Amino acid sequence: MKLLSCHIDAFGKLKDLDVEFSPQITAFCEENGWGKSTLAAFLRAMFYGLSGDRKRKTEDNERQRFEPWEGGAFGGRLTFEAAGKTYTAFRQFRRDGDVFELRDARTNLPSGDYSENLGRELFGIDRASFLRTVFLDQNDLPAAATDDVSARISNLSENTNDMNNYQTADQALKDLLGMYGPRKTGELGKLSGTIAALAEKERGFGRLEEALDGQNRSLEELRRRKAEQAEEAVLLGGRLQRSSTQAQILAKKAQYQDLLDRTQRLQDEQWEAADFFPGTVPDTATVDAMSLLIRDLQKSEQTIGFYLPSPEERQQLSALEREFSGGIPSDEDLKKASNAERSHAELRREEAAQQLSEEETARLSGLTDRFGDSEAPGGVLEKWGRRSEERTRQREASVQRREKELQLSDIRRRQMHMTFLLIGGLAAAAVGIALCFLLRTAEKLWMPGWIIAAAGAVCALAGLILRFRAARTGSKEELKRGIEALALEERRLAASADDAEEYCAAYVRSAGEDYTEETAGAVLRRLCEEYTDYAALREKRRKAEENAPGKQADRLKDVLSRFLERFGKPCTEPAEELEALRSERRELGELREKKQKCLEAQKEAGERFDGLQVLLGRCGLTPAGTGAAELAVQADQIRSAATLYRQKSAEAEKALGEQQAFEEKNDVEALLAFLPEEDLPEPAELSRQIQALRQAQEDTDRQLQETRTQLHLLEEQYDERTRVREELAEKQTRKAQLEAAVEDVQNARRCLTQARESVTARYSEPIRQAFRGYMSRITSAQAGHYYVDASARVTVEGGGLQRDPAVLSTGLRDLTGFCLRLALVDAMYRAEKPVLVMDDPFVNLDPEKAAQALDLLEEVSRDYQIIYFTCSGHRMPAAGREENV
Repeated sequence: MKLLSCHIDAFGKLKDLDVEFSPQITAFCEENGWGKSTLAAFLRAMFYGLSGDRKRKTEDNERQRFEPWEGGAFGGRLTFEAAGKTYTAFRQFRRDGDVFELRDARTNLPSGDYSENLGRELFGIDRASFLRTVFLDQNDLPAAATDDVSARISNLSENTNDMNNYQTADQALKDLLGMYGPRKTGELGKLSGTIAALAEKERGFGRLEEALDGQNRSLEELRRRKAEQAEEAVLLGGRLQRSSTQAQILAKKAQYQDLLDRTQRLQDEQWEAADFFPGTVPDTATVDAMSLLIRDLQKSEQTIGFYLPSPEERQQLSALEREFSGGIPSDEDLKKASNAERSHAELRREEAAQQLSEEETARLSGLTDRFGDSEAPGGVLEKWGRRSEERTRQREASVQRREKELQLSDIRRRQMHMTFLLIGGLAAAAVGIALCFLLRTAEKLWMPGWIIAAAGAVCALAGLILRFRAARTGSKEELKRGIEALALEERRLAASADDAEEYCAAYVRSAGEDYTEETAGAVLRRLCEEYTDYAALREKRRKAEENAPGKQADRLKDVLSRFLERFGKPCTEPAEELEALRSERRELGELREKKQKCLEAQKEAGERFDGLQVLLGRCGLTPAGTGAAELAVQADQIRSAATLYRQKSAEAEKALGEQQAFEEKNDVEALLAFLPEEDLPEPAELSRQIQALRQAQEDTDRQLQETRTQLHLLEEQYDERTRVREELAEKQTRKAQLEAAVEDVQNARRCLTQARESVTARYSEPIRQAFRGYMSRITSAQAGHYYVDASARVTVEGGGLQRDPAVLSTGLRDLTGFCLRLALVDAMYRAEKPVLVMDDPFVNLDPEKAAQALDLLEEVSRDYQIIYFTCSGHRMPAAGREENV
């Protein structure tokens, strides 16, 4: 079998990749991450499909691992040669189901020689066996002889299915041992645990009969005790009844004595409370009236304290009354005086504003020297503005005139060119016609004459047309008239601007300023501003000379002086004096009002004190003082004493009523004559004894219930022990049966294993010889220390014993796995050899062994086609270096 080529649509990171395979060694030496392992996985997937669809981890699920991130086609094709024919296999991996197709490469027709189980049908082994033999991965080099491998080596796969049935039968026996064997999950293991638990439970019942007898004796003792407690309860009940009757009589006797004592005590307290009042005990309304008068008296005292003038205020009131002895000014008088004061101040400010300062006087003198009675510069500035406009229009007219002169010159130049074109064309036409007549006898020599004549005629016609168009589109006379008009306007504007400039220059020089065309505008604007100041200062001087506000202010000051003199105020600062007069008038009113309120409060306080004296006299009492505070304390004492008297009176009356009611309901004489029975306990003591007896009875009842419950539990345990003994005997019988059955299954499995080993022993020797041959080719003398058993497992000799290869270094373990795989493949395929896929199998070998392994690979490639992947040039076979793709 040979691989010829493959095409990858998309697989992992590989996309749109074509690969051609060499018949012997096809080596790929690429850096890490190129996709070597992905290409090897693609070849494996083309034979066996993708694996691990049910795995969650991406590294175990090949569909998730190699599905293109960007989507699109997922798969490719593989062209190979097998059994003398060439095929192309197509696979597309889809989520809704993979698609497989096989075609004959020669005819491109669908082929039914192989199905989608292409790897199984080509190599004769399943996927796991393929990964253990033909496919050599650097991470999984150790080999193992699976059942497919064993069947392939012994040719059983072609003759019978016994080798495959061995695994099925062995697994079935193993499942039986797991189901019924002695393990924890097996029935025998579970049964042993159950038997042990039942035995332990049976031992836990202990001496059950003795416990039953003890509980029965306890039950009889508790019943006897309960009967004795019932008799004692009857006896205590009779004594409690007699003691209760005696206690009731004694209680009524004590109650009657308490009523007598309480009535007498309350009557004494009632008369003691009445002794506070020499006269009549006041009722609640009288006490409330006293309190109200005292509260009103307190308010009057507070008002007096608030409005009572101080010595300074009395002195100030006397001074103000003397000041306003001639009368108090009204609001209207003060308002007129204030208006006169404001008018006076305003006129004084107006008078001050109309006077010229020294700077303004100097300024007015200088401006008078400059302007005198000359014209205002505003008109001159307007003329200067018109002069600038005329200069601008003059320049525009000059530009327009020059443009028209250029147009006129251009028209003259074009007309001259048209005249030359017309005359030249006519001359050329004449020359051409003349040549035609002169050369008309010569054969074909007359043609240039006609050409020249035609060209001349065209030029003459063109000159005539252009001249006609020029005559229609523009007129030299109109341009000349326009030029003359613009020249006239230009001279007029220049003359007008010159006149304005001479006038403005004369005005500037008359004002004492230097004239230049560049500064004339700024000078005229400055002169306009100065002339405005000049006019304002002259107007201000005229108003100051008239001085009308000053005369009015003097008249108003005389009026204010006469008004203020009425109240002894000077007129130096009228505004302040008027404000002081207004404040003093307001203060006089406030002091008079305060004095009046104080007098009114004193009168009210006297009236309320007289009323309180009347109320106190009815009770035989006199006021405790003249102040509201002392009277308030006395009123509280009166209220407390009156309240206490009424309370004690009510309590005494109530106690007397209760005493009389008791005497009506009971035989008082019999109660007083009753003598109590001696040595009879108190009802409380008897009740305590009865309560203790009841508690003892409850304890006895509880113990009886507990004993009955315990006895019931012991009876149930007795029944449970009987059931456990029966179940234990049943389980022991079942255990004996299972032990016999398990022993039969174990014997059958040993016989089956012996039969398999007898079959595999027939081909173990060829594998052993091939393995040692490959090992000696790489390791020379060390090959004799390695052994292969009948199950194709490798052991290494060391210390006199054969040991597992796990004790070796990583490199030696890889080497034994590589050689064993080659030996297994030799034994499996004796006719048509398969292709070997190797993913860097020598990565862990030292340089010497790696070189020898590469030499061995060269020899193996004579019989096998090899697809070899590596990331190092040092591990490249010689043939691969020449054919590296």
